[in-house]
Amino acid sequence: MHAIVMHSTQPWPANARASIDAAAARWGCDVRVFDFAYAPHPSWARLELAKHLRDYDRVLVLDPDVFISQDCPNVFALAPRTHVCMAMELQSLEDRIGPYPWNGALAQWRNHLGRRVSIEHHLQGGVCLYSPQLHWQTFEKMLGWWNMHGRFSHAPIYEQPMWHEVGERLFHLPIRRMSRLLNRHTRKQHELPQHYIMHLTGGDKARRIAETNWRAPALEPLRLVKEAAGANAPMQERLLHLLHLSLFHEAIVVQGAGLMSVVALLAQTTAGSVTWVCEGNIDTSRCTQSEGAGRVRVARGNAEMIAKRARATLLVRTGDDGLPAWQVIEAAAEHSPVQDWWRSANEPHTPLGVVRRRVARLLG
Repeated sequence: MHAIVMHSTQPWPANARASIDAAAARWGCDVRVFDFAYAPHPSWARLELAKHLRDYDRVLVLDPDVFISQDCPNVFALAPRTHVCMAMELQSLEDRIGPYPWNGALAQWRNHLGRRVSIEHHLQGGVCLYSPQLHWQTFEKMLGWWNMHGRFSHAPIYEQPMWHEVGERLFHLPIRRMSRLLNRHTRKQHELPQHYIMHLTGGDKARRIAETNWRAPALEPLRLVKEAAGANAPMQERLLHLLHLSLFHEAIVVQGAGLMSVVALLAQTTAGSVTWVCEGNIDTSRCTQSEGAGRVRVARGNAEMIAKRARATLLVRTGDDGLPAWQVIEAAAEHSPVQDWWRSANEPHTPLGVVRRRVARLLG
């Protein structure tokens, strides 16, 4: 059993709630609402919720200003059960939504941790999918760490840097960075939804929430598929399935010189990188000039070995029918004992961590 969950001390806006109820009906899941107060900031309740939701296999926790379009694929059927799935906050910079709202919070985290808190690793918690039965104990450790080392020494700040800096780095919380199509910030008012899950930001929010149209198909995924497939209907259908599957894959390997359009499509949807394995002299100018080209790398050699080195979780090839075919590769996370020791030794409560914090504060 799955659930869509919202936590807020304010009422859930009616139009946003209607989109959630419609998605829950399509996906066959419950809708749960929590309104308990939580410090140091209400967003920290995302961690607290897990222990109250252990009867569910997986939950999708949303902010109250989030909409799900009527054609959004069932995220519970696509996401890996073993991981916490979130989108990267970096899209705020890429979309020129600014000034970047987290600079002050990141500076506080830097002073507290004694190390640089990278914007590139900052995760956006407004859409968060996890398995309470698997992850609630790690969430409790993260909250306990904060209560012991930071909660009483700092002003209330957002929890979002903690997912990577404490959860992923210290407690090995398995995080999968999902596509921005599943948590796309927008300050604009669109007549039709642009992405599968829309997250409203900016002012005049009450009016914009009330007027948002979530009942039409999302335009951006359809545009990307038509650009890649042209008028080929079977290719469009296959690529739409591939796009849905890629929403929860960070490292993808594509094998074959004839799959340039597939590479370009995946580069614009994945939150991670695409490795294009092809032999011979291939003209990559069209691919490298496309949007998302910074996520594409060209390689030559054995695709399976390249996928293993890249820790890829999705391998795409040309199938017997001439259309793209894929293989999902789920491997256990690997941790270096030396790296784990170094990270633990640098945490704020250790002697080395105390020195680093003091130096950071002096330099900050």
